Amino acid sequence: MVSWWMDWLHTMRKHRHRPTGTTLLVPFLAATLALAVWLGVHAVQGVRSHRDTAEAALRDYARTATWESSRVARDRLDSFLDDLFDDAYPRLRRGRSASIETVRREIDDALEEQGCACRLLLESALFFEANLRTGEITSEPQALEPDRGEQLNALLAAVAPEDRRAMSGLVTAAPGMLLDEAAAVVFIVGYGIDERPLSGLGMLVRADAFGELFALWFREHPLLPPAITGNLPNDSLIRLAVHTPDGTAILEPQAPFTSAFSARDTLESGLGSLVVAAAVRPEAAPRLIIGGLPGSNLPVILGLLLLTLGVGAAALLQIRRERQLAAMRNDFISGVSHELRTPLAQIRVFAELEESGKLRSVDERRRAMMVINREATRLSHLVDNVLRFSRQHRGPPPKRASEEVDIHDAVHEAAEAMHPLASLQRMSIAAESQKGIRALAGRDGVRQILVNLLDNAVKYGPPGQRIDLRAWRDRERVIISVEDQGPGIPEAERRKVFEPYRRLARDVEARHPGTGIGLAVVTDLVSLYDGTVHIEDGAVGARFVVTLPAAGPAGLSSEAPAAHEVTA
Repeated sequence: MVSWWMDWLHTMRKHRHRPTGTTLLVPFLAATLALAVWLGVHAVQGVRSHRDTAEAALRDYARTATWESSRVARDRLDSFLDDLFDDAYPRLRRGRSASIETVRREIDDALEEQGCACRLLLESALFFEANLRTGEITSEPQALEPDRGEQLNALLAAVAPEDRRAMSGLVTAAPGMLLDEAAAVVFIVGYGIDERPLSGLGMLVRADAFGELFALWFREHPLLPPAITGNLPNDSLIRLAVHTPDGTAILEPQAPFTSAFSARDTLESGLGSLVVAAAVRPEAAPRLIIGGLPGSNLPVILGLLLLTLGVGAAALLQIRRERQLAAMRNDFISGVSHELRTPLAQIRVFAELEESGKLRSVDERRRAMMVINREATRLSHLVDNVLRFSRQHRGPPPKRASEEVDIHDAVHEAAEAMHPLASLQRMSIAAESQKGIRALAGRDGVRQILVNLLDNAVKYGPPGQRIDLRAWRDRERVIISVEDQGPGIPEAERRKVFEPYRRLARDVEARHPGTGIGLAVVTDLVSLYDGTVHIEDGAVGARFVVTLPAAGPAGLSSEAPAAHEVTA
């Protein structure tokens, strides 16, 4: 790509006085690619900003739901405690005693007030009365183990502050402390006349028994504004969880918190320091955010950018190819002009000499006719190549010929035809072929193939060389080879020399005459006849090998090849 840009800049400097369409297209493509990248970056930034805003809104909804859940939990727990200790509180406040029966009698009314059957709470409840001065514990329906009773006394004494007349609350205990499971203690503490904690009353239950109450409270109270939720139930939008400080779940969501849009709050120590958490359901985002949570369009944008870059790269490669073809065509025109000018000049000179009567002797006239015939042959060969190449690259391919061609005759005719041109460089053409071998091809096409290969050998071989032209049959194929004594063709360039307008750099630099279409015509003709052509290393130079389908049964020709050498 770097070398192509260097070539393009060189061309721009060379032709800056007349910019072409492709020259103007390059900066336009560069600007288009830059604009596509700029638009892609801004699109990604816009989507990211939109997503950040939507995510911030969802996090705000999660915080709102958490705050509202905490408020509901505080209000309803306070209400539950008030109902549970409705009879015991005034007694304890006046310094009178209250019994377990007082709490057992109020529990049903308190739960009924909350609208909860709460079977787990009722079945696991252990009602107690504790003397915080003596440490004596009374519990129903079964007695607490002594060590757990001491732990309960210590827990109540720790949470009951001084200088109170009566207080109620909820405290949690880790598994194994009061119960085998995590425990919740609902209590009320009474104070003596010295304003020190005197007695405690309440019930001990499994912590998860409160899950029914929390589920009921959160179900009854909307946690987000109805204007946003449209009165949808909380659990369709929010996942809620409540757990003790040590992580024991009281209320668990049906699915774990996988959403990034969540928040949590901790209740006061008098309410057990319970942790309330809320998370927005990912599937609820379209309901809470207009248009929903925008997905990442990065793959689409990257795909469009890659497509744009691909189109741009293809356009640049096409421009490069067009420039190469333009350069090849210019070289072709230059080569054709040179090849036409030289023989025409000689024909014109000898024709003018003959017309003016300056060729007086028979030898002079014979030499002039020989030169005119030779240069006319060269012109005819050049015109045949151009016309053949033009026909083959214009419109549909011609139909395949099927006549039988005598290869022996074609080989020697081609050698004789190229003799005048070879003689200029003191070259000889050694033609050798088996008699009677025939190929399924076209007579004119085979002649064109042979003449083009011989012409290539004459042009690029050294003066005085010998060119070997051989033909023989091998089973179902006829093989023809042309071998010169030139510098050869590098293996990496052997396929390229058969492309139209393609010439080796060394030949262009050495200013060898040529149009660049001779071998392309050979390739087209060989393909038309269902044959092949390739290049091998010769004894000295290069060997071009053509194979054509043979006509007649194998072994038709058994005579030894007849050698015929055409010399200067």
